[in-house]
Amino acid sequence: MPGCLNTEYMNWNGFGPGFFVEDYLIEELMPMIHSWFPASSRKEDNYIGGLSMGAYSSIRLAMLHPDLFAGVIALSGVPRKPRAADLQMLLSCDPSELVRMAKEKETEFDEIRALWIRNEIIEKGGIEQYIEDSTWTLMERIDPETVPPFYLAVGEEDFFYPDVLAFMDRCDRLGYSAVLETEPRYGHEWRFWNKYIEKGMEYFGI
Repeated sequence: MPGCLNTEYMNWNGFGPGFFVEDYLIEELMPMIHSWFPASSRKEDNYIGGLSMGAYSSIRLAMLHPDLFAGVIALSGVPRKPRAADLQMLLSCDPSELVRMAKEKETEFDEIRALWIRNEIIEKGGIEQYIEDSTWTLMERIDPETVPPFYLAVGEEDFFYPDVLAFMDRCDRLGYSAVLETEPRYGHEWRFWNKYIEKGMEYFGI
């Protein structure tokens, strides 16, 4: 369960001398675990999963490195469809203005999310490249037959609930293997994640 600050487990070329979190996970941490511990390196024995940001990132990493994982457990988080108008607003506003707007509920973005996406847009070199590199767009360029199956779960009171439904619909339309479990009266909370990480592991027979 490696920490990554708020990087979405991506490589950030523009942060200091570079903060290459994806490379660290795939090229350093996983080989180290496989060599230090009695852990199998075979694809069929390795799964990736996470909650919230970790859920989104698990899906992305499995799509980019399908030869490494047998399945994905994504709890309360998925890739979201980029909306150019929202991205333009985030990029054009001063960071302090974004903080004010978030605190006063003038946008759908909370303070951290607004600054986070703004920094990603800048890191990518602009809105067009941000959209092109987004996992939502990436799904169209990858053969779904090569990607490991997704187990998705979200509480019906979770603010990500509509996004998870939209992502599940996109998986169905593009031919990705995915199942979704939902449950009422749960939000973005540990009660749900503690329960559904076990359900996800049961689903894959781990």
